[in-house]
Amino acid sequence: MNTGTTITRSAHGDTGRLSRYNERLRSDERSLVSGLRELRDVAAAVELSQPIRERAAYWYRKTVQKELLKGRSIEGFAAACVFLSARERRHPMTLSRLAPYSPLSESKIRNHVSILRVEFEPTIPPARPQDFLPRVVSELGFDPDIEHRASGYLTRATNEELHIGKHPAAVAATAVYAAATDLGFSINQQAVAEAANVSTVTISRHYQDIRELSPPEASLAR
Repeated sequence: MNTGTTITRSAHGDTGRLSRYNERLRSDERSLVSGLRELRDVAAAVELSQPIRERAAYWYRKTVQKELLKGRSIEGFAAACVFLSARERRHPMTLSRLAPYSPLSESKIRNHVSILRVEFEPTIPPARPQDFLPRVVSELGFDPDIEHRASGYLTRATNEELHIGKHPAAVAATAVYAAATDLGFSINQQAVAEAANVSTVTISRHYQDIRELSPPEASLAR
């Protein structure tokens, strides 16, 4: 009798553990599917390449495997994985550009990015103003002359270390504004700021620093 009772209780215990294990697997699977769907939508909205999307999916799978989702946001980690993957590949990505396509605020996404940095220690090269230049020029529909002249300003700004401690997208946008002004294009700071997803105040603050640099060698003809 005692042996039978022991076996019965053991069987019930095993069944309970198996049930909990299966439930956890189902929960992880739901989190994975939901997060990858959110990740796909955010990556598509900011027009990332397929290799960067695949890298983001890799980081998200690692996040689920490490059970980092407990008490945290699926959407937050999805956006954070997109951000980290873009930055790994030197794609010009900022949290302010990413946040409008996520249900979470920029600060909350930043918190999730910090968690991933601590857990996985990904190799993220520092963002450079030059990384953001082509996108700003493209957003404004400017021609190669402006990009070339703006690149000259950025080279000088980097050599003088004027970019240190400043938002790289803002420095790139300011160089574009200066180059467009040099070449006689009619453009206001608001339009340039919107193209870089930074504030007009930031453009104004950096403009004088850029202007104090010697103008880059470039033809003034359109």
